[in-house]
Amino acid sequence: SKFFLNLCALLNPGYAEKRKPCSYSSGVCELTSGNKSFSLGGVSHLGFDKKDLVASFSGGDVCESDKAGKRQARIHFTCRHGNKGNPRLVQVVGCTYMFEWETEAACGTKEIQAPTDRGEEMQPTQPGLSGLQGRCAVESPLSHFVYDLSPL
Repeated sequence: SKFFLNLCALLNPGYAEKRKPCSYSSGVCELTSGNKSFSLGGVSHLGFDKKDLVASFSGGDVCESDKAGKRQARIHFTCRHGNKGNPRLVQVVGCTYMFEWETEAACGTKEIQAPTDRGEEMQPTQPGLSGLQGRCAVESPLSHFVYDLSPL
């Protein structure tokens, strides 16, 4: 399988394959070797789970292993200086696709924010996302470092 994703907005519906497009609400799309495409959902959370930077996607296509369930994805980001990196699928548990992404964007930067911005997490909206000051970014409530994911 190949995966296409966009952390900051929805994928173009025909992005993965013109003959087998993903739905308009896709932030992650799987294109199988059999040329089928499946939505893994749109961004439902971009922020911190304890001290770890994560992105969660929900509301994807119906899961074949659980007809009542929907496909979803979770990306765990790890800091790796000097590397934009790429997401790597590490496992699929039921209907949840688990990715790891080693990237410099997960290292964060010390950036001065207005006092009202302290500790904000992105609140996803459709069709795109808005974060700190309209960017695809999130601030750690612990370190107050800013993690700008828009280059990814």
